[in-house]
Amino acid sequence: MLPGVILIEMMYQSCGILDRFQPDHTETTKKVGIGKAVGIKSAVFIKEAKPNDLLTIKVKKINTILNFKSFYAEIFIDEKLICKAELTVTN
Repeated sequence: MLPGVILIEMMYQSCGILDRFQPDHTETTKKVGIGKAVGIKSAVFIKEAKPNDLLTIKVKKINTILNFKSFYAEIFIDEKLICKAELTVTN
């Protein structure tokens, strides 16, 4: 069984990837460095993930306030939702 903390980390990593490829990202902000996880809101684990499961992660940016960015992330196995959370990151 894959621990929930690993699923949360996978969602955070996906948020970072999405943020780096946003069109509003300028060359100066790309050099800031890695983001930092600062908040998890309403994380829900619906089903467990097992070895050899193919996970699909979907991330949507909610908003940006100063250097804080909020994302909504979901993880699916065979198009069935297994985990969802609202995550906040900062630079």
